[in-house]
Parts: sequence; structure tokens; C-alpha cells
Amino acid sequence: MNEGIRQSKMFKGLAPEILSFLESESTCSYFDKDSFVALEGSEAHSLYVIKNGTARLQTSNQDGTDSRIVAHLHPGDALGISFMVAPYVFGHDAYSTDKLELYVVSGYKIRLFCEANPALGYSLVMRFLKNMVHRNADFRSTIDHQDSKVKTELVKL
Repeated sequence: MNEGIRQSKMFKGLAPEILSFLESESTCSYFDKDSFVALEGSEAHSLYVIKNGTARLQTSNQDGTDSRIVAHLHPGDALGISFMVAPYVFGHDAYSTDKLELYVVSGYKIRLFCEANPALGYSLVMRFLKNMVHRNADFRSTIDHQDSKVKTELVKL
């Protein structure tokens, strides 16, 4: 049982039944620095919650010639939330930026839990949705900042 899940900011304040379920179903996974955790377009089977270390999410343009960092993730942050929505595919690349220790929970088991416990499942899905909305807002802010720096540099030319 991984009691550290309870301490994760991703799950703080959720019902004890949800926390017990997540703790009982989680395993730990480890990645060395600069390792791929997930590749954009690959199947998303699990939820990953960072226990120790950091990771970055990045995405490429359509022809794969340019990539942008979407987010830097720290202990308590989650990735792989794509397991919640068909076709269950990662929307970003995820890399470890140092030694990384993750809690891993089967997306399939989480979906079964949500279906069997609609009220509890709703609160868990809302937590994932909140995470996705905040990450999207952070990414848009990063892009706006990067684009404004590029425009400033172009004006200097």
C-alpha cells in the first residue's frame, strides 16, 4: 500500500474510500534522469503521480520539427490523465528531468471504480479535469510569454 498517495496535492481532500482505493491499487515505478516516461501518441494505460523527482511534458508541432515544453511537473503532480478518455492516448511526451519515482495506478481499474461508484467517481474525475484545465492555462501562458519574447527579439533586428 502506498500511503504517500494521501499526501499528494492531486488527491488531497478526496473521500477516504477513493484514497484507500488508489493506495491499494498503486505500485511504484522508477526512471533515470532523461528517460522517456511516455511518448505523445502512445497508449495511455495508467495514471502516474510523482512521488519524488521532476518531469517535463512537451509537445511537437504537426511535422515534428519543433517542440515546446508544456509543463514542469513536481512531487504530487499527475500525468497520463488521458487514460480517462477514449482513445486513451498520451497528448504529450513526458521525460524525467532527474531521478523520478512515480505512483502508478491502472487507468482501467480507475475507470471501473468510477463506474461502480458514480458519486465518488464524479469527484475523482472532477479532480482530473481541474488538473487538465490548470495545465492548459499554464501552457497558454507559457506560449504567450515565449511568443512575446520572440516578437521582442524580431523588433530588435
